[in-house]
This record gives sequence, structure tokens and C-alpha cells, in this order.
Amino acid sequence: MDLRGFEIVEVGPLTATDSVELLASFHHWSPAVAAEVARRSGRNPLTLLEVGRTLTDGQRRGMEKLPDRLPTGSATIRLFRGQIEALSDETRFALLVAALCNEPGQGEVEAACATTGSGEPNWADLERARLLTRRGDRLEFTHPLVPSAVIELADPLSIRRANRGLSLVVTEPTRRTWLRAEACSGADETTALELEGLAAGALAVGDSPAAVRAAARAAELSGDTGSAPHRWLLAARSASMAGLDPTVYINRARTGPIEVRAEAIVLEAAAVSLARRAWVLAEGRFDIDHPFGLMPAIAIAVNAHFGPNGHAELFECRRLVQARAAVDLATPVTMGLVVAGRHEEAFEFAKAMYRQSVRDGRILAAAWTATAAGMASLLMGDLPATRRWCTLGLELGQAADVPYVIAQATSQLATVAALRGDRETVATLTDEIDAPPLCDSPTPTLHSRRFASILDELQSGSLDLAVEQLRAFRDVAIPMAEHWPIAYELVEALVRLGRNDEALEVMPLVDAIEAERSLQHGGQIERCRALTAGPENFDHHFLVAIECLEGQHRSLELARTRLCFGERLIATGRNSEALEPLRSALATFDNLRTGRAAGLPEEVDTTHIDPAAAAASGFYGFMSRVDHLSLLDTLAGWDRSLGNDLPVLSWCSLAVTDAAGHESGPHGELARAAVRDSDARVGEIVTAVERAGVLERTAFFVIADHGMEQCDPEVVRPWEDDLTEAGVQHRILGEGLIYLS
Repeated sequence: MDLRGFEIVEVGPLTATDSVELLASFHHWSPAVAAEVARRSGRNPLTLLEVGRTLTDGQRRGMEKLPDRLPTGSATIRLFRGQIEALSDETRFALLVAALCNEPGQGEVEAACATTGSGEPNWADLERARLLTRRGDRLEFTHPLVPSAVIELADPLSIRRANRGLSLVVTEPTRRTWLRAEACSGADETTALELEGLAAGALAVGDSPAAVRAAARAAELSGDTGSAPHRWLLAARSASMAGLDPTVYINRARTGPIEVRAEAIVLEAAAVSLARRAWVLAEGRFDIDHPFGLMPAIAIAVNAHFGPNGHAELFECRRLVQARAAVDLATPVTMGLVVAGRHEEAFEFAKAMYRQSVRDGRILAAAWTATAAGMASLLMGDLPATRRWCTLGLELGQAADVPYVIAQATSQLATVAALRGDRETVATLTDEIDAPPLCDSPTPTLHSRRFASILDELQSGSLDLAVEQLRAFRDVAIPMAEHWPIAYELVEALVRLGRNDEALEVMPLVDAIEAERSLQHGGQIERCRALTAGPENFDHHFLVAIECLEGQHRSLELARTRLCFGERLIATGRNSEALEPLRSALATFDNLRTGRAAGLPEEVDTTHIDPAAAAASGFYGFMSRVDHLSLLDTLAGWDRSLGNDLPVLSWCSLAVTDAAGHESGPHGELARAAVRDSDARVGEIVTAVERAGVLERTAFFVIADHGMEQCDPEVVRPWEDDLTEAGVQHRILGEGLIYLS
């Protein structure tokens, strides 16, 4: 076509923002995944559309890992077909070898070509075709999708030949094994053994998806050696640990000897029954391709974050599980609430389902829900509660003889020990998880065990070693930063070591977490920004972080933030301003490590405490001590002899009625004793006001935050829709507690 007379316009790539908006226009995306796809696609609009359509829904939402090379469509291949097919055979083969390299170098590519008998490539032709450029020994492709297009256009024999050539020149063992595997056209037991070793190594570090890939390829290369069923079973176990559908691997494992068939049948029965139960309960309302997608704890929450209805699906799942007493599904829902930043609701829900499990005599469900309650309380910064609930989960798990729940509870107890600076206990507990049978646990449990060791190193060991461990920790999906806040810890450790430039390089990971809507990480994000900010604006970030964490009632993170703030103020010569945040932080750390609240009276010094109730329930005695301290503070405010001005407004919070009612039921003996004790404390307050001479002009209000009547089990319709329709601002917590706001 003769284009003379036409204006030729060079069209460049889209901006990063426009690229993300284009992707979001036809699918639901995790913002961080969309940004990564835009970067790797060169922000080419045609490529973005093709890649977006070929990825799975789980990959787009951040639930599954992106492939090493983005898939290419026919339109993208057409962009490069002409240049590639015009090359000589030797040059085109060298381009294929380079495309199979992670970071291609000219020397490595030429050496690999030589081992296959291929002639020397013409690098100038490749540069003239605008397919790659040379920078010293390094080869750089002109577009991120050139390698994928080259591989798509190559025939299988050439791809195997190129992989074989590379396997003879590379030295890194894992990469060499995979190159050999890709070069195989039939059975190869030597390579299969190496892949089986890679699968076992991946499981040991908690990388179950990598274990699935290695075990499955090992099985494919096993031939008729009899090892294939065992390797398919390893792939099935790894898939279950990764939250993937293990069915295809289970079916292949069932062709093996009787012991392998038996284990495969058990594995399939457990996965299928739980998946079916979830699917029936959800009544098909979840926008997930198959029921196995419901079962990973994270899937529910991720779907809620990026689905069109926000958290509505997650809350509906909670309602269904609780209304039908489906205690075996309570833990995934609890984790969904945790990921959504609803820590208090997660804690209350887990406690309610624990009590339901006990009533139903379901020991295993009770073990899991107790452990889930401990995990939620850990994120709320309540170390004593975490230790109490996870110890209960551990004991119940041991009674049920289920290694997975034992390992999960143990990993949480190791985290508590690390935060308390108890290195000996951390070592003991992590050694227990590393030993059989606990070492064969799902990926999240192994991650929690590794993170406990990292926290131990951060608290009491070598910061340099902790930084290495944090960098080595495999990539964690952004929603799971709630459990393993690798990015935050890495930034703070680098700042403490004075390696601020490296800390700034990590900040994009923190920014990616912020891009995920609905995740309540604002406090930690602002703390990281404060630590990397200059002296002129670090105050602002710290104050925003403190305000955010106060609103979330996250006492441990709040104390850490105040400590960092105080240290930064001292470093800039503002010592007097540092006193208040440092005092507050250190008091919180002391309370959390010791499990004691400063100034809490002993039981023997507590008045208005029913002795029989206190003897029957340690929690009743503890909450009576809390109420006694609250009473003393209120009485002091109305005591003129102390030189106080009388308060215009005062309040006294009494909690023993709540604790006793939950423990014995609203009409139990503990609840009756709590009402009598609380009534006596209120009487003391009335007397104090009378003694101050202002009783006749003082108004009293008695307010309860919720009632204690048992719910009618026949009524399962939630309040959510009616309150929303009526325009009433509200928050629903745990067991149907409705707070009007």
C-alpha cells in the first residue's frame, strides 16, 4: 500500500493507569496483578486484551500465581511472525534458546547452540529485525512478549533440542533439572528422580504449587517403573495443601498398588465431601468455577474483595454456616473475615462455632475453631487470649489425633513465644513442627512456622539474618499479608540496620498492598512510610498510623508504631515529645509479654465478688478484678477529698455480666451472681454521688451493649437487609450483636 500523503503517527504504549483501567473494563482484577500484567505486556493494548482473556479467573484475582511467561494470542503472534520467519535457521534457533532463558546472555546462548551442532547466529539480523538488542553479553528483548511468540512459533522438536542444549551449559541445579525435563520426549527415570527431589524440597519450604508441578512432571516421566502412582499421589497431596483441585492427580494415583489406591481414595473422599458440603451450603451463589475454590480459606475473602457485592458474599456464607451449624466450614469463614480485616467479628464467630462444636460433640471442629479464635485474637494483639485459645486447640487436636490442626496451633503458639522474646520455647515448638508427622502440613501452616522463626530472629537474634530470611520467604499473596507481613517487617528491619536505600526499594510491595481495597493494613503501611520519610513529614505518617490502629483496636501494632515514633523523635532531637509515645508503647509491651494489666487488683482485694462463682470460673474471677478497678477509678472521680473537680460526665464499664452470661447462659447461676455483684457496684457509685452532695441534680443511665436472651433457632433470616433498607447505619458482630452507629 502506498502511504505517501498520509500522516504516520507512532503509537506508544498506554500509561500504567490506562493499562489497568483497560484490563478492569472486561474482568474483575486484583489491582496488583493488573499492574504486573501491564508491566510484563509492555502496556500494549492489543496484548493486554489477549493476555487478559487467556488468564484464568483465579490468576486475575490474585488467587493463583501468574505463569512465568504470559500466554500469547494469535494477534500478538502476528505482530512478530514476519520478522521471526525471515531469519536464517541458525539465527532463529539461537533466538529460541534465548527465549527459553530467564536472563539470556550471548555467551550462554552460543554455547548451548554449539552443543546441539547448530551454526553461529547472526546477531545483527536479530537487531535489525527489532527482536532483541545486545548490551555487552546481555541480550534484551524489545518487547516482553517476544519470547512467548518465538516459543509458540517453534516446533516441538526444536524446543526439546534447545532445552537439551541449555541443560548442558547451565550450572544451577534446579534450572538444569527443569531443562532436562522439558527436553524429554519419553520416560526418563533419572530426571524423574531429580524432579521428585525438587517436589520434596518445595514442600519443605512451603511452596506447594511448585511441588505440584514438579511431582506431576516426575510422574509423566516415570514410564513403567511403578513409581508413577506414588508421584501422582505426591502431586495430589501438594495440590490439596495449595488449595487446588487434586481430582486429576488422585484419579491417576488410583492406578497404583493397593496402598497408594487406599490413600488416594481417602484423600479424594475428604476433599470431595468438604467441597460438596460447602457448595450445598452456599446454594451455588458464589462466583467461583468449582466447589474446590471455596475451600482454601483465602478464596472466600478474595472473591468478596473483588466481587461486585463487596463483602456481601462473605457475610452470606457466615450466615449460612452459623444458621445451619456447619461447624466443619467455620474455620475457612473465620479466615475470610480475618483477611477482610474484620478481626473482632472473626474472633466472635470462631468462639460461637467452637461452642456449637462442643455442644455437638465434634472434637475436630472444636479444635479448628479454637485455633481460629486464637489466630484472630493474635491479630488483635491479645497474646494471652491467643495462647489460651491455641493451647485449647492444640489439646483438642491431640485428642482427635490430627497432625494438621496440631501443627497450626503449635505454629501460633511459637509466634506468641517469639513476640514475648522466649527463644527457647520458639525453638522447642518449631522443632516439633519440623518432625514427622507435623512436617507434612499444608502450606499456610508451614509458612506460619517459618514466620515464627523470623519473628524470633527479629526480636532476639540477628537483624542481618532476619533480613536474609525475609527476602528468602516466597512471594505471599497480598491478602495473606495479614498473616505473614513480610513487606512491613522487611522495611522496618532494613531501617533499623540503617539500610534506608534498600528499604525504599521494598516500598513498592507495601504500595501494592494498599492498592487492594477493603484490606485494613493502613496502620502498618503508614508506619513504613513514616520510617522511610524525611525529617519534615514523618510526623504526619506516624499520626495517621496511630489513628488508624486505634480505630482497629490493634494494641500490639499500635505499641510498635508508638515505639518507632518515639525513637524517631529522639533521633531528631525532640526528646520531650518522645516521652508519651514511648511510655505508652512500653506499658503495652509489658502487659502483652506478662499477660498482666498493670495495677489490676488481686482477687483477695476485690469487693462484691461471689466466692462460689469465682471458684467455679477463673474467668469470672478475672473479670471481677477488672470491674473492681473500673469501680475504684469511678469512685475516685467523685471523691472531693482528693481535690477533684466533680465530673460533668463519668462512666463505669462493668464486664462480668457479659463474661458470665456467655459462660453459663443468660439464666445460669454465674449470670445471676454477676447481676448481684454488678448491682452492688452500681450502689457504691450512687452512694459516692450522694456523698458529693449532688445526687438530686445527677442523672443516671444504665446501658447494655447487647442482650443475653437466647436466639430462636428457627429464625435464620438476618437483620442485614432490613437495616440497610431502612437506612440505619450499623455494624454486626459475631453472634448477631448489632451496633447502631
